[in-house]
Amino acid sequence: MIEAWLTAWQALPLYASFFVAFCLHFTIYMAWACGVSISFWLFRDAWDIGLVLEERPYYPAQLRTEIVRGTLNCAVIALVTLACLSQTTSAVPSTGRLLLELVGLIVFYDPVFYLLHRLLHTPRLRALHAIHHRSVRPTPGSGLSVHPLEAIFIELPILLFTLLVPVSVLTLVLFQVVLHYFSSIGHGNFDPFGRLRGFAALNRLMRMHQLHHSHGNVNYTSFNPIWDRIFGTYRP
Repeated sequence: MIEAWLTAWQALPLYASFFVAFCLHFTIYMAWACGVSISFWLFRDAWDIGLVLEERPYYPAQLRTEIVRGTLNCAVIALVTLACLSQTTSAVPSTGRLLLELVGLIVFYDPVFYLLHRLLHTPRLRALHAIHHRSVRPTPGSGLSVHPLEAIFIELPILLFTLLVPVSVLTLVLFQVVLHYFSSIGHGNFDPFGRLRGFAALNRLMRMHQLHHSHGNVNYTSFNPIWDRIFGTYRP
């Protein structure tokens, strides 16, 4: 079923393929944003577990603005996905091949995105990136509340990887699930394990990107802080 659907996507006309790509990104983006928001609300308000990381207020109409920008940028990144789709090989590879492609893409993504993110903090592009940093108190939907050019930057490492190593369609889809998940929890402004001992690694995961919004020029990576450690921009 999945293989048939993904194979059909590869064969669609351009306009239909774009529509599928947009629906895919929008569904994953909204599913994680809503799912993480609800789960964090349960931890915080229903069960009184965890810690809110940033208490500063939302800017006026922040939630609505973020959703509108996120929706528009789903269309922007769908265009990049079409370019990636043109480089794909099979729709669904073997399990071993799928894992290799997915891990390889995750490992490749972080250093490239780190450099692009640092570029967004240079004087020429800082004003563009300020759209995203307006969310000083981020939400699980803040990840795509960016300038359209920055939305392209978010997807560019994926395109570069597919140009170097053609991957399957399923790899592209699963990577988007992973990427949007980390974006949602990274912008969630909440640490469910904040009052518990013995969860240092999870505390770092939940707080790493929050510190980037709070302090600016620290913690640029998406998945692994190793590149921040190497270049001296890691803040624990």
